[in-house]
Amino acid sequence: MHVIFQRHARIPATNSMRQLGRLCYYTRSGWVKSPSAEEPAALFARVDMGIATGVLRAYNQSAMRTADYQPVKVLSISPAEHDHTCLQHILDHTSWRLWPTGSIAGAVETVQRHHIPVVVTSEQLPDGNWKDLLRQLQCLPEPPEVIVITANAGDQLWSDVLRSGAYDVIPKPLNKSEVCRVVSLAWRQWHDQWIGKAPVRATCKASA
Repeated sequence: MHVIFQRHARIPATNSMRQLGRLCYYTRSGWVKSPSAEEPAALFARVDMGIATGVLRAYNQSAMRTADYQPVKVLSISPAEHDHTCLQHILDHTSWRLWPTGSIAGAVETVQRHHIPVVVTSEQLPDGNWKDLLRQLQCLPEPPEVIVITANAGDQLWSDVLRSGAYDVIPKPLNKSEVCRVVSLAWRQWHDQWIGKAPVRATCKASA
């Protein structure tokens, strides 16, 4: 049974949204507890009291303030058709819309044309790698958050990704709840940075 974290959720003041992403992910019903998260009693005992209450309440209220939800756009970049198919299968159960492409050149053009806020990319691409992609995307007026998917998620890659300004790493094989959680939090970070904290006009609505 899913547990909705709304009034009683607690997370540390530091690194709040990313820490939240490890514990739960956002759906139309609110923040849903990840199956891998600690039980509430253990969680509440080790984090600051009250920090997340206002964050989650404000987000839930602003997201629910309007009924005209629009699909959240996610760009999948990979030379392997299997990666696109796997992500599409996961996103079929959400309101997200997936845009597939196989190269950095195609990715930059798609982001510019469709104003895409979240990019999920393979580590290696035909015309470069995730670092080359990130450098080009960071030159755009409102660069998207970049998530790297890889079958070799070692400590060095995690360190490089976070230090370079990319959002996170998702290891393969892709897990539905992990993808939903990380993409949802990446979108929220992009929205807060570039759109501001006005009433949310687009949100991720993962089905239960």
